[in-house]
Parts: sequence; C-alpha cells; structure tokens
Amino acid sequence: MTTPTSTTPSPPTQFGTSRKALHAYVSAHSHDAWHDTCAGEGVSVSGLLEVLGGHLDEIMTDDLVRQARRVDAARRRRGRG
Repeated sequence: MTTPTSTTPSPPTQFGTSRKALHAYVSAHSHDAWHDTCAGEGVSVSGLLEVLGGHLDEIMTDDLVRQARRVDAARRRRGRG
C-alpha cells in the first residue's frame, strides 16, 4: 500500500516558502501579452515573475528603465486631474 502524497506542490527551495502579493494595474494590451505569452509557453505569469525577480539586476537596461519612468510619469499626471 502506498502513502498518499500532498496535492499541494511545494515551491522549489531556492524560492522559499513565504510569499507576498505583487499587484499592478497594466494596460489591456500588456495584460493580454503577459497571459498569452505565458500560456503559449506553458507557464503561469506568477511563475515567470518569480524567476524574473531573481534576475532583475541582469535584465534591467537603461532603455527599459527610461520607458518605465515614462509610464510612471504619465500615470502620475493623469492621476492629478
């Protein structure tokens, strides 16, 4: 007789067991791109974000930061009105 195993998968040990929510409002286009791309690759958005979080210092280019700052500034300006 075999012992039943847990149906809740454990995260890989390098990511630990405690988790925090990451929440962001993005455009419909960006939302669809995240979900469609991840679905096409057979991964979840949260799984991809988890792995990307460990590589941000490697992938954060000056151009990427400039674009993100433009988005932030535009959203702040819209929020004032």
